[in-house]
Amino acid sequence: MHAVVRILSVLLIAGTWAGWEVLERQNAPVTSPAPFSATIAPTTDVEALIFTAADIYGVDRALARAVLTQESGGDAMATSAVGAAGLMQVMPGTAAGIAQELGVLSYDLYDPQTNATFGMYYLSEKIKRYGVPFGLAAYNWGPSAVDGLLSRHPGMDWAAMVAAYGGEIPEETRGYVASILAQMEETQVAYTPRVSSSGAVRARVIQLALAQVGKGYVLGAAGPDTFDCSGLVHWVYAQQGIETGRDTFAQLAQLPPIDANQIQAGDMIYFQFSWDQHTGILADVNGDGRWDMINAGTPQIGVVVTDNVFGDPFWTNAIIGYRRAL
Repeated sequence: MHAVVRILSVLLIAGTWAGWEVLERQNAPVTSPAPFSATIAPTTDVEALIFTAADIYGVDRALARAVLTQESGGDAMATSAVGAAGLMQVMPGTAAGIAQELGVLSYDLYDPQTNATFGMYYLSEKIKRYGVPFGLAAYNWGPSAVDGLLSRHPGMDWAAMVAAYGGEIPEETRGYVASILAQMEETQVAYTPRVSSSGAVRARVIQLALAQVGKGYVLGAAGPDTFDCSGLVHWVYAQQGIETGRDTFAQLAQLPPIDANQIQAGDMIYFQFSWDQHTGILADVNGDGRWDMINAGTPQIGVVVTDNVFGDPFWTNAIIGYRRAL
């Protein structure tokens, strides 16, 4: 049976969309987890379009608003000196690739709805691949440039990369990422006054961890394409500027312990099996009041969500502790 590409979800939610011709394709992409800041309300019609696309592609609304502001200030007819067009300043060549991936036969980059969808789709793909800071850099600078940077200096978070090798990153890109992260934080504070800064980080940790589900397991890997169990924990937290330690032994030694009755979403759980240690990030992914675990399991299953981890003796009999990075 054929599956219709995700863009049809947009059509159903947003109404008439610029007369697009949409193809049916097999293996349509899976929609990302809902953004944690979905309660942020749009203040303009343009923001409403951006937030609709952001929700569909799993982009945090605070991040979507900041990127929109940075790219065009909400001007649907904006054109850069190099030809980037519309609200999200999508390059024509990039748009052609996006259209092919989404199965769109014809489009107009100056149509606000089209541009919002193309931009949010592209941004979501970059965030899934690189995490927020490097994903923003890829949106601005290009993924091949970011790939080159990461291959030359692997295992570094954004702050460390800028501090050590900032000369290899264009000044525009460094400023672009810094401005968007600052705007994003301001929006989160304004719209989530009852959530502590650590709560906002927890939500970003969970969203980013869930975005890695389906990627492969490789022993010793720490992202962004493959992971082992502790590598997933390390990479996800590193994207928030938080150092956890690279392996389970370092994490258990460095991070503060917590009791089982203190667990919050985003905390880590650790196991000791006869063959090795294991770890994962706890969250109520299914919304059923039970703790699930986002973890890089084995080469056979890759990164998965283990449902109701406390309901399975295989896991509970091997627990050796819990740790908190916030």
